[in-house]
Amino acid sequence: MYFELQLSSNVFTRIVCNRIKAVPLCVDWEFFDKSRNLLLVVDRVVVGENTSIQREKKINMASGIPVTEDSNRQVVWIFSPTNYYSVTVPFLQVRQDVVIYLAKSSDLEVNGPNPTTELQSLIINPVYNVALKTATPGANGGCGPPNSDLGSISIS
Repeated sequence: MYFELQLSSNVFTRIVCNRIKAVPLCVDWEFFDKSRNLLLVVDRVVVGENTSIQREKKINMASGIPVTEDSNRQVVWIFSPTNYYSVTVPFLQVRQDVVIYLAKSSDLEVNGPNPTTELQSLIINPVYNVALKTATPGANGGCGPPNSDLGSISIS
């Protein structure tokens, strides 16, 4: 038995965004900013509403300047009645906006449970490769239920 699942890009990206928001982000990072002579901590991480899909990209740093290029790293096997072979194709990627708010460690201690004014915010865009794979490939061509693989996080 075969089934086909069709989703618009808006529905698909909303599903992924909601899944990422559901993951508890307990970031316990602190670092010393030498230029300002401050101990900074991650106050909170906010997953944004801007989620998009794209074909696989990679960042080439060979020249010292980041250049975005197309990439093909997903191996796909083609099965036919007479033969089988593989080709390499681009992954579908989901790009998500995330904002990291930094605060002074001393401000967090002084304010206690009250909101702390952030000192700086960083916007990052994690990119996830999405591939549909069988969960339990079986013998003689049988397979189990599909699952999606959200892996290979890169930050641009």
